[in-house]
Amino acid sequence: MDLKKLAGVWALLYGTSVWAGEPFVVKDIRVEGIQRTEAGTVFSYLPLKVGDTLNDERATAALHALFATGFFKDVQLLADQGVLVVRVQERPTI
Repeated sequence: MDLKKLAGVWALLYGTSVWAGEPFVVKDIRVEGIQRTEAGTVFSYLPLKVGDTLNDERATAALHALFATGFFKDVQLLADQGVLVVRVQERPTI
């Protein structure tokens, strides 16, 4: 199974958005949807930084890294004119 098919299956099973666009150089990174988690925490787990080229492989790695924290029940990676938008939905606290 190739990477794009695997990413598609992952998205269907886990309700995530997987990057499937053209690669681009990340000019800035914006985090949306955080309520309790600090933005710095998200950035520390995100294996991307400004100046990196976002492609399918790196997007998949970023999704895996953010899900592995256990903080989020949904993560989406979106592009907005060179800005990588990381949209998250946090897991509820008990």
